Amino acid sequence: MTNLIEAPPAATEQWRPLVAAVVDRLLDDLVRPGPPVDLVAGYTRLLPTTVITRILDIPGEDRERLWHWAEFGFATTERDPDDVTRAMKDFTAYTAQLVSTRRRDPGDDLLSTIVQATDREGDIPEHQLVHLLCGLLVAGQETSATALANAVFYLLTERPDAWRRIGADETAAALATERLLHSIPLGINPERPGSLLRTAEDVELGGVTIPAGDIVAADRTAASQDPHVFPPHSLSRLFTPLEAGTLAFGAGPHFCPGAWLARLQMQLALHRLAARLPNLHLTTPTTAITWRHGTSTRSPLHLPAAW
Repeated sequence: MTNLIEAPPAATEQWRPLVAAVVDRLLDDLVRPGPPVDLVAGYTRLLPTTVITRILDIPGEDRERLWHWAEFGFATTERDPDDVTRAMKDFTAYTAQLVSTRRRDPGDDLLSTIVQATDREGDIPEHQLVHLLCGLLVAGQETSATALANAVFYLLTERPDAWRRIGADETAAALATERLLHSIPLGINPERPGSLLRTAEDVELGGVTIPAGDIVAADRTAASQDPHVFPPHSLSRLFTPLEAGTLAFGAGPHFCPGAWLARLQMQLALHRLAARLPNLHLTTPTTAITWRHGTSTRSPLHLPAAW
């Protein structure tokens, strides 16, 4: 098991100053009024949304709308189907307008770069480009916000002993980030485990032949707990390198293109939060935490905290 795609160091370092600046500003805003605070509303939710809109050069006033659409993009069957359809139609129209605007007046942002690269290729349908950017906007917020909130919840409730080390040492924070991303799933959906994929050709897995064209559910969470690769109780070794490459971000053609950004955001967010607030703790019992559920995500709705 290996990581099949890694971002070049230059790609990560290019955006480090921006991510660090956003983290520091959010921490200033979080700490300024004093405790208690909601770590989700004031930090873990805002960070990915702010970063992705900065990278794509999307107006700040649109961030709440983007979060609203992200909520519907990962909606469960509890949502009214008509509301989901309406929200996705609005989201698609918004993204299509962004594409049109950047095509006429490109900037030096990532969205303009993607539009220009697509136009140079010349054979990518417009609806596929819009679909790609919709996915980038939604996944760039929802999954990173979920992973960060779950990591903060775990550390403050299960590993408070590790909190000060994460704040004191960014290398330790990087090791912990990789272990947390690998070991804590974004969510668990017993009705549809894993990612649904269609086989492009006949493939044999575990002595079973899966014909080309069949639908399979690839459960990366189960793969991440393979006892032949990863020893049990992985999170007990929070500050040691992973025993093998993680599948938390997928692999091959389905590898997450934002993996490097997700890692960077969590690493800096955890390190600087712990450094600024070494005595941070939740102010409500874990049993009182309300959880938000999406089709493939699960995270705290609020994290009341003080220091």
